[in-house]
Amino acid sequence: MKIVRLFTLSIAYGMFFAGNSSLYAQEQPEQQQGQYKHWSVSLKGGANRNESIGKLLNTKGFGGQFGIELERTFNPLWGLSASYTYLTYGDPVTKNGTSSEVTGIAHLNLLNLVDKYRRDCWQKWNVYGYIGGGLAFFHKMSAKGTTVSLPVGASVEYNVSPQLALALIGDRRWHSSNMGTPNGKLSVWTASVGLRLKFGNTRHVKNVALTDYEAVYLRSATQAYMAYEDANLKKELETNAGNIRRLQDELNQTKDQLNRTNEALNKTNSELEQLKNAGPAQKQGEKKQNPEAYWNGPASSVTQFSDNIWAFPIGRAEVSSVPEEILNVLKTQPETKIILVGHTDNSGPEALNEGLSLERAEAVKNLLIQHGIDAQRITTKGEGSSKPVASNDDAAGRRKNRRVDFILVTP
Repeated sequence: MKIVRLFTLSIAYGMFFAGNSSLYAQEQPEQQQGQYKHWSVSLKGGANRNESIGKLLNTKGFGGQFGIELERTFNPLWGLSASYTYLTYGDPVTKNGTSSEVTGIAHLNLLNLVDKYRRDCWQKWNVYGYIGGGLAFFHKMSAKGTTVSLPVGASVEYNVSPQLALALIGDRRWHSSNMGTPNGKLSVWTASVGLRLKFGNTRHVKNVALTDYEAVYLRSATQAYMAYEDANLKKELETNAGNIRRLQDELNQTKDQLNRTNEALNKTNSELEQLKNAGPAQKQGEKKQNPEAYWNGPASSVTQFSDNIWAFPIGRAEVSSVPEEILNVLKTQPETKIILVGHTDNSGPEALNEGLSLERAEAVKNLLIQHGIDAQRITTKGEGSSKPVASNDDAAGRRKNRRVDFILVTP
């Protein structure tokens, strides 16, 4: 009786609370999805019809029940709860025993599943199906003990305000054994009324139509994604700004290098222009050849001069052949003598070039001796780079300056 009176007071309080709260339809989804309330607590009480089914005896009886439930509703479609239910039994086998049942229950909002828009009058109603599992602790029965309890049922809720709902609940509970009948089972049908109090002053997720929740959730997800993209874009812009500054510094350095290179090029062009205007005789100490300068006798005895015979490799004195016309003169005119004058380009120190020019003249002398010319008829000299016949400004001119000149002298 105390339980009945307590439940009656709870119902009366709920009706009073509902009378002082404005009735509502489904509100528009004004707040963010994360601001919805999710917790609620409900009280329920009513009657049960129990069936004791065993091998020796089947009995039926009636009793009462009272329960409390704490629920976490995750979204308008489903939630999980922890429930405590106290039941009394009134059949000859159970001998007016009682049980305390602790179960975990999963709820599914069937109305939101069928009509997610919650149009018209459906906006105040919720219809749930649920299934659970837990333990039942039996007392004051022929045999005390603990069994498994499996409740399956449904409930219809009417939202009298955003914070309060009234419910009609029905379920069936299976127990793994009948504590009064050997090898038997206990099945209990229950019917009760309930009062649910939803925590929080803002909207509870139980009151939201599925489409509204999806819209808010999508908007929240979109805003979160946009914030993520903005953060990435900001980071990328900062990185790009750093790259631009670095490239600008490199560009400025490159400009400075180009300016220095242009200055050096302009200076070189200016020097080349001065050399060009000065005339061929003044290019890099270039001198007009005078064969008589190499002979102490009369000038009329110098019968032939050749100034472009071989182009030697850079820094080397190797030679492999002698012009046939030179050999023919020396072999047909035994009295004719020859002066070999070696030259280099302007690469390297002058002292080195003088020695290299004499080596080139000696190399030609040795080749003439191999062809049968008497060494007494051959004189060698080295002029280094002092007497170029072409400009040393380019490779072609320097190639002409790496040579040995022939001066033929007759008695």
